[in-house]
Amino acid sequence: MTSWTRAWALRGTALLFLAGCGSNTFVWANEPDSDRFPVQGPSTTVERHPGDPLFGISTFPYDFTQAALDKTMELATDKSQVFTVQRDDGIPWREALANSPMPASVMQKWASFKNEHPDGMPLYLAIAPLDFDRKNLAGAVEGSSVPSSIQGAAFDSNAVKTAYLNYVRAAVDYFHPAYINIGVEAGELAHRNPSKWPAFERLIVHVTENIKQEQPDLMVGISWGLQSLTEPDVAERSRSLIDRLDFVGISFYPYMSNFHEKFGCTPLPAPPQEWRGPLNWLREYTNKPIAICETGYNSKDESLPAYSISLKGSEQNQVEFIKDLARIARRDDYLFVVWYFGVDITRLLAQLPDGGSQAKLWRENGLFDKDLNPKPAWNTWNEVLAGQYTADEILQPAGSESSAEAALTTVTRVGFSANSDLFQTDTNNTVRLVDDPSGSQAMRWEFRYRYGSNDWKWASRRIDRGSAAQATKMRFRVKATSGGGIVVQLKEGNGESFFQAIQPTDNWQTVTIDLDSMSVDQSTRKDGELQAGKIVEIVLADGGAAQGASGERTIWFADWEFVK
Repeated sequence: MTSWTRAWALRGTALLFLAGCGSNTFVWANEPDSDRFPVQGPSTTVERHPGDPLFGISTFPYDFTQAALDKTMELATDKSQVFTVQRDDGIPWREALANSPMPASVMQKWASFKNEHPDGMPLYLAIAPLDFDRKNLAGAVEGSSVPSSIQGAAFDSNAVKTAYLNYVRAAVDYFHPAYINIGVEAGELAHRNPSKWPAFERLIVHVTENIKQEQPDLMVGISWGLQSLTEPDVAERSRSLIDRLDFVGISFYPYMSNFHEKFGCTPLPAPPQEWRGPLNWLREYTNKPIAICETGYNSKDESLPAYSISLKGSEQNQVEFIKDLARIARRDDYLFVVWYFGVDITRLLAQLPDGGSQAKLWRENGLFDKDLNPKPAWNTWNEVLAGQYTADEILQPAGSESSAEAALTTVTRVGFSANSDLFQTDTNNTVRLVDDPSGSQAMRWEFRYRYGSNDWKWASRRIDRGSAAQATKMRFRVKATSGGGIVVQLKEGNGESFFQAIQPTDNWQTVTIDLDSMSVDQSTRKDGELQAGKIVEIVLADGGAAQGASGERTIWFADWEFVK
């Protein structure tokens, strides 16, 4: 296991630790009457109205005391519109393969959730055939074992398909969910181990088709990490399976861009485009129903120096993310949104090995701090439940300006009104001046990816030193023919470079970059501070080929300027 995979897996340590606690202290309700696979029953059907998603807080606890478990359930029921049950602590492979009685430990935990489920509240059930590395089959749950026919077997082997279908069927018959995620973050496999994806797709299709025959009203999906899904090769690889599912599940912690970059993902831009860009891309990518199966945002900065991971968080960004998420969920008709950590998990992590050092990347996601003091985001959450932050208030459409944007003044204009404004490229790229629908002119940048290569596409433009001296921001309009991020880089005269990723869509959008928010390229670092008066060059970079993109791409830029 790589260090990055280990860091990701440690998020699951809390789940495994909780699941492995046999004491009744960690059970919310009475034990079940039977330990057998339940008999078949109907799933719950939700009567939905367009633009009316459900919002919920998950049942993940922030501590192992009874008081903490009670508070967790209070948030998951009284302050939620959808009840979440997530069981990714292993599979009872032996029992599922034989369709025999379940381990008592499994039924006890299932009952503890079922008995807390409020009557009439839609239930979202999430289970996982993959381990926390999202690359291999999950291990056996406590009290079970992995039969020899499943050990090392392919995802689409008869034994795995039979066992997992039986397990999913049992879970559906027991919980009667309205929505089921039969692959928690399993879409990550398409990014982390593409060679295994076809076999996994066959497993999911097999289970989905059989469950849908028995429960035609049940909505079945799996979930992807959104930052991974936006990678062109992952998006293309995933499309055929998405087309066969009822919904696309999404796991999205936008402040964690730096973490996902360690897996090869394109960096996300600074807030608010950090979340707006990927979420806007998602609806353009698919017209399938969307469910945010888990999400969150840290209210403080966090870092793991040993892994060179630095994550920016703030209470204000947490608030703004929730507001925008509600607006976009209503605009794009999401099924539901689950905020994963209701309370900061500081006390839980203190009980994990090494103090949960890597898992602290999620520590301040809570709407309450560790002492149950509400954060500003708690009030925002209640406003969302009350119907505030609607699609009518959605982010400014491309081509329009908010009052704050309109108040910005131009320091220096980069382009584009003449050929002399165009960026320079090599012979494998072309740039030219074209008209855009607003009546102004734009730079059109065209190139062809060399599939499977590490061939980055570059375009650059020199500017006079000192011409941007008073600027605090850089602003431009952009659109592109396909997904995938672009890196925008500013170079100072001494060679020090600063960058930020953007996520263009096929609609014009205005991008405003705070110069203070740009990251320093460590290989060029001098003083680590971007000084606008020292900027001498703007560079654009597209690394889609390295991520598996192929074919042609066209990107348009217009009204590029430095502002204050």
